[in-house]
Amino acid sequence: MQFREYEYFEDPLKGINVGCFHEAPSWLDEDYYAFLLFQRIFADSPTHPLESKLYSSSNINSFQHHMKNYKRILNQQSIFTPYRDTGLFGFYFYGESNLETFSDMVQANRELITMICENIKEHEVEKAKRVLYGEILQHETQNDISQSIGNQILYLDRVVLRSE
Repeated sequence: MQFREYEYFEDPLKGINVGCFHEAPSWLDEDYYAFLLFQRIFADSPTHPLESKLYSSSNINSFQHHMKNYKRILNQQSIFTPYRDTGLFGFYFYGESNLETFSDMVQANRELITMICENIKEHEVEKAKRVLYGEILQHETQNDISQSIGNQILYLDRVVLRSE
């Protein structure tokens, strides 16, 4: 993955929002599902106090534990957005409104990408597979299923079976 650019938006009353994105596979690429797993491995920072307590007392997600080192970053989300010819993979950060927080966000982005390349654990991959499978199985209504099939045919020229 190659680093592209940083976007920096500041709202003096609310904090800063930073998106750090890299080029990623398209819908048609064989690594499409691997990046769906990456997105779920990184997960999003817990927003509910009960989730925070659960994450802090477990070893479920080493990436979220690593984010605790950055006290000024209040929220982190991993994002994978594929298109027909390319895709974007990266992180959205929200934090305190100051330049030190921006530096922390850039550093966290670099460290998270390095960690996925060097320190991914088998139990994190298995958990991400279960989460992705659960999300796929949540397509229950005819409208959800039709929309999913339509996107698969549009982007992949075939229907992807749930077993895949």
